[in-house]
Amino acid sequence: MRKIAYFVAMLVLFYLQLMAEGIKNHPYELFIGTVNVPDGYSTTIKVQKIGISWDDSFDITDGYNGHTFSFNGSSIEYGNIYDDWQDGFDFVTSIQGDHGGQYGGVVTYGVYKIQTTYAGQSIYFKLDYRDCRYVGSGQQPYSSLIDIFIIFDGQSLSFKYSADEAHWPFNNINNKSTIGVWEMFNVGSPVRSCFEPTPPQNFHFDSTRYPHPHFTWLKPSQPTGVTFKYNIYQSVDAGPYYRVASNLTASSWTDNDVILHHGGNRFSYYATAFGSQSPESDPSKFAPIQGNPSKQLPSDPENRELKKEGELSIFSVYPNPFNPETQINYNLPRESRVTLSVYNIAGQKVAILITERQSAGTHTAIFDGKSLPAGVYLVNLQVGRENHLQKVLLVK
Repeated sequence: MRKIAYFVAMLVLFYLQLMAEGIKNHPYELFIGTVNVPDGYSTTIKVQKIGISWDDSFDITDGYNGHTFSFNGSSIEYGNIYDDWQDGFDFVTSIQGDHGGQYGGVVTYGVYKIQTTYAGQSIYFKLDYRDCRYVGSGQQPYSSLIDIFIIFDGQSLSFKYSADEAHWPFNNINNKSTIGVWEMFNVGSPVRSCFEPTPPQNFHFDSTRYPHPHFTWLKPSQPTGVTFKYNIYQSVDAGPYYRVASNLTASSWTDNDVILHHGGNRFSYYATAFGSQSPESDPSKFAPIQGNPSKQLPSDPENRELKKEGELSIFSVYPNPFNPETQINYNLPRESRVTLSVYNIAGQKVAILITERQSAGTHTAIFDGKSLPAGVYLVNLQVGRENHLQKVLLVK
């Protein structure tokens, strides 16, 4: 009798392991399904990104906007852990398999609204992925199993979830609430210091201070719950921008090397922000002033407080002025994350030319301004946590 019981127990264990492997072999981290929905009843579940998000390098991205899923009746048998979950997403750090067909591609670090309309009612919640530790590679405090299973229950008219494995019963999610992945996995408070900040807000010259130019700004709007530091960059008489102050903790700064003077040199400034582990933000708005140096500025930019040594050896734009195209050349001493963007003089981004990790060596990009009005533009090359700006003139 004991042998029979042992054999049955081993058979059940073997079956469970096989079924568990069936779930693990799905290359997706967010699964969507329905239960207790009558056969023939069509249900649409929309997964929509809300606000800004970050990619696998923690840079701000415009992608990964979500997907719409359609179901006929119940897609999951209630109480069955090992049903075949057919619809879902990869997480951005763990991209596998084919993203075509019925699958919705990729979700990333951001907030997603998961919503449906059922029996005349709007039912939704927001799923918050903004935790640096949720990386899809088994890092603590998350385990190597980071799958999230979401079902819409047509009987209770609510969404429910299960973390790690599709264990029943699922946990209820209050309608119109927000829940973070860290809450689902019960791993404490989120960490957001790795995410690229949005630019410092309202960067401007304080005209009430004299005789040195004084600048103030507000902290970035995203990510929240982060302590930021700031860098200040300066251009003289339309020349290239150099970093003149770094690692500032306050939201104000005075350039004691310049004395305000109407009719003097034309200076322009901007600020960037960064967290303890994050890339540097895009530039803030630009603040122009007129003044004279209070001491001789070194002609060799390497003698000023500049970019990290060896980060970028060449950054040129030619021809300049140009119409309608100009070529941007730069040399990377080592493999780096590169973002190449173009701004108008008001600080609005008008083009993104490159956003990828590039190998060491010389790289080239073309900026085509045929669809833009004539005027001054700023080419911003971000390498790692450092920004480098060049002014260019589009003539028509």
